[in-house]
Amino acid sequence: MLIDGRQKRRIKIIESIITVLGWLYMLGFFVYTILTLVLWYFNINYIYNELFFMQNIFDTLKIISVTVIAAIVAFTIMLGWGQYNYQRFGNLDRRQFPKAVSSDALAEYFKIPIQQVEELQNNKWITLEKTIV
Repeated sequence: MLIDGRQKRRIKIIESIITVLGWLYMLGFFVYTILTLVLWYFNINYIYNELFFMQNIFDTLKIISVTVIAAIVAFTIMLGWGQYNYQRFGNLDRRQFPKAVSSDALAEYFKIPIQQVEELQNNKWITLEKTIV
């Protein structure tokens, strides 16, 4: 079995779109953080007056505690699911490795003589005048 690295154009386009959307998503967070810091810098008095009320501090602690509890629950669920999968499927030996590729198959795929394939496989240092692919 020979592995050919060429992909369909449709798959490349979908992967590119997903990559661009991911980078835009991260860029949005970066811009949001910078904008927040700049606005905080220019409105320090307003932020100080609005932020440091006891009710706001309690609300912030409440949000943090709910977030930590949700994270612990999610971690516990994921850990349990991983343990279940390991117990259920961990000891199964279902992998089927591809057969070894013969020199004949390589010579046919790259359209070069078998002697050249064997020479390339046995040499430690190879200099190609032109690409064989």
